[in-house]
Amino acid sequence: MPLVVRYKGQVRSLYRFSMCIARFSILVGALVACAKVGPPSGGAVDRSPPKILAHQPPEDATGVSLEAPVEIVFSEAMERERTEGAIFITPDIGVRYRWRGARLVLVFSAGLQPDRTYVVTVGTGARDLRRNALEKSFTFAFATGDEINQGGIAGQVFSDHELTATAHVWAYDLDHFAGVIGSDEPAYRTQSGGDGSYEFSRLAAANYRLLAFVDGNGNQIYDVGERLALPPGDVRLEEGAQARVGDLALFQPLRTVPRLRRVQAVHRRRLLLEFVAPTEARQVEVALKGLEVEGLYGVPQEENKVHVLTAPQEPGHPYSFEFLQVLGQAIEWKEPVRGSGRQDRTPPTLVDKFPDGQDMVAGDTLKLVFSEAMQAVDPVDFWLQSDSTQAIEGRWQWQNKTSLQFVPEHPYEPGNYRLQGLGDLLRDLGGLSLQDSLVGFEFEVLAVDRLASLQGYVAGGTETIWVVAQSRKQARVRRVRADANGYFILESLLPGAYTVFAFEDQNANGLQDYGSLEPFEPAEPYSRYLETVILSAGDRAEGIDLEFP
Repeated sequence: MPLVVRYKGQVRSLYRFSMCIARFSILVGALVACAKVGPPSGGAVDRSPPKILAHQPPEDATGVSLEAPVEIVFSEAMERERTEGAIFITPDIGVRYRWRGARLVLVFSAGLQPDRTYVVTVGTGARDLRRNALEKSFTFAFATGDEINQGGIAGQVFSDHELTATAHVWAYDLDHFAGVIGSDEPAYRTQSGGDGSYEFSRLAAANYRLLAFVDGNGNQIYDVGERLALPPGDVRLEEGAQARVGDLALFQPLRTVPRLRRVQAVHRRRLLLEFVAPTEARQVEVALKGLEVEGLYGVPQEENKVHVLTAPQEPGHPYSFEFLQVLGQAIEWKEPVRGSGRQDRTPPTLVDKFPDGQDMVAGDTLKLVFSEAMQAVDPVDFWLQSDSTQAIEGRWQWQNKTSLQFVPEHPYEPGNYRLQGLGDLLRDLGGLSLQDSLVGFEFEVLAVDRLASLQGYVAGGTETIWVVAQSRKQARVRRVRADANGYFILESLLPGAYTVFAFEDQNANGLQDYGSLEPFEPAEPYSRYLETVILSAGDRAEGIDLEFP
């Protein structure tokens, strides 16, 4: 006799559904009998990702009984705590987990509710006993009512322009949400797969706002300071429609309250502010009672440190902060810093230079980066002329207190160059000369026929679009503006491997802006060409096409 239930005044036959349960039970028995349920044994190391072999209720089942079991069968025994933490259920209601070998039973605290669609996602944080993670998030849905939602949103997550796995991706239903984005629970949750992709399926028609983040402390929620990605805008999803949000680019937001780790007088003319997170000198404002601040600077290799140049300090005198701010936010530091009478006796050093063994193109400049603030003087007669070295006409330009570049008067001719300059002409603010008395460069300028180019088209943009080619080995970045129709060409590229991406510069500041969570500001549209572009000498790569949503 078929199973019959009375639901919302109608009689429904669930004979087929009951048969599905019976067949599923038989299948589970066979699968679990074959699954690995014990701890890893000896032999070859298991590097195969686990899989989901079956689940109950079936995919897109409707009219599911309120007493129906909800189960997931894995291909092998799983690390239970990590796997449970990677399961996301919509609507987000209380659930308990029961393991039976490789089979996981989901027990809903309040039971299944009538006329509801349930979406169950197993994220890529789920892993087996060998710590092999699920290769891609797995989602199935079922409904206790007559219909199941069919809308979908998909995209990819990038970190430093590389595809990123296991990022948490949240979708908020703005039509039914009155909380705080990023703090309160979203309507839907998933994780990016091994290829950086994510997908929300079985969504109802609504307005959605997405965000992605890297769960650094593993607590399944977004915490201020964790890497975050915001969308270029909200998505209006019609019933049954499929939409792409576009590429989500993770960035490191500034903590709500940046903290100082220590304050120290380095010598009588300089203080050191060391923060707990990367902080740029241009973000900092500082004033000290009774001590004039003459400038601030940072050094690239010391991301958490900001150096404060001061008037001569009185040894032992306690100087307190009149104010200290980072990006307009007040930083509390009650303990005064005691002045130092030490003279600066440490000579400056070179911490970076360009080129440093790399090839060059005719229009490149030379660059020196120092360990501390330098005297911004023009080092006249810097180059040494000899039988083995050349002297080039040009001008020196100080980019900031620690960075100096040389611009040749005429573009370099193709060929090999060996340059040597007088390091003792470069002095810090205390008058100490560069530690190395000689500064050398050796490089080759490639002829035009040994250079390469790439060209393509950016679809979907309406504002100024910058296309960037970033060398994967030589830390070189070239960029160009696409024309009014979206076409671009990047020329005079050195042979090598390049990452290519584009962003729409909506505020015309020349930078890629990642948006703000609170108050919410969308990120500028971003698109990354998925393949690495390999260029050989003389190559002209075409069809490097990108698209904004």
